[in-house]
Amino acid sequence: MPNRVIREIHDGFTPRRLVEDEQGYRFWEAIPVDPLGAPQPGGLPPFHPVNPLAQANAEAAYAYQMQRNAAANAAVDWNAFVRWGYPYRDGEIVPVEGDPRQAFHGGRHPDVIYDNDGIPIGYRERVEKPEIPEEDREVKVVNEFLIGCDPEFIVLDALGAHQLVNELLSAEGEIGHDHGGKVVELRPKPAKTAFTLTKKLWKLLEKSPVAEFKHRAGAYIEFPPNKFSLGGHIHFDLPWKPKDLDSRYRALALDEVTTCFENLDILPKKESAKRRGYGRDARNGFGVQLGYGEFGDVRPDYNRTEYRTMASWLYSPITSLLCLTAAKLATVAPKETIATLGIDPSPAKVQKFFETFSGKDVDAKRVVEKVFEKGVSMQRDPTADFRETWRNELQLIA
Repeated sequence: MPNRVIREIHDGFTPRRLVEDEQGYRFWEAIPVDPLGAPQPGGLPPFHPVNPLAQANAEAAYAYQMQRNAAANAAVDWNAFVRWGYPYRDGEIVPVEGDPRQAFHGGRHPDVIYDNDGIPIGYRERVEKPEIPEEDREVKVVNEFLIGCDPEFIVLDALGAHQLVNELLSAEGEIGHDHGGKVVELRPKPAKTAFTLTKKLWKLLEKSPVAEFKHRAGAYIEFPPNKFSLGGHIHFDLPWKPKDLDSRYRALALDEVTTCFENLDILPKKESAKRRGYGRDARNGFGVQLGYGEFGDVRPDYNRTEYRTMASWLYSPITSLLCLTAAKLATVAPKETIATLGIDPSPAKVQKFFETFSGKDVDAKRVVEKVFEKGVSMQRDPTADFRETWRNELQLIA
């Protein structure tokens, strides 16, 4: 029985496809191409059919590029597994210390599948969905899908100097480091309500191994020679299909929320503009511009949608609840979101947006009752030590 093709990727690197075998394992494999880039049914392309040495060099370069792609894609899916907490099928290996991103650099991870030459070509699949938190099972919500997040922040010492955290945190887990130890990420298990997810974030902050330091979120900070772009990535348990009209509407609606919140300084407007400028200039290892944090920055994340345009809203539980709830509602009702928050955003429009859903969604109802009806300001200081902010403000939305 031939392997089932899950998806193909044509992104300027080696064309590749994700396939599933009879046992349910998934592998990345190259899609052979001819010298002009057109897919061929099989075999390596004859880059230099007349010159055997040039052909050998081309094949070596082709294999090297595929090796890089396989390792990178294993890492992407591994990160998604860690953050969403998907269990394994019975009898499969539970991962131990390590990370597929290290596979290309000489180590081996027991959850990555290697070929006879030691090249990582796939990973062991997880197939079950995470459970809905018990407190979310009987509540009224507009979304059938789960939401997750991985907001970033940096830590500063008593003198305001940036601190590396790679010796205090691992790269995996619910509290981990990213960007080579320069940034901390919180990766709570997903939930159905934004308020449950907000409470999960606070539980992680309470037990944080970096609690002795000042916590700084926001969008963009410079500590020469380092520049930090901090994201408030939000995940939706929905597939992202770039050519699908519904997917595109959801992305537009999410951008509408972000634009509105920045214009009202719910998200830091000036810092967010700098973050997008920085992301626009950033390049990956192949010299390709990433466009990280720009409007429309949506990434498929193991059959889920990851929205990466928002700055890190982690500097307040109120900001967190507003952003998570608004993003969830925008994903459910993109056309209504665009129509309500459109041109000339205002606090009144934001209130109307949440009120539209308050009768059928517990998160929207909470925002209306705890923020708007009590006159709580939606603006917070992104430069503050937000761990103290959370301790003082979480009760306002409880």
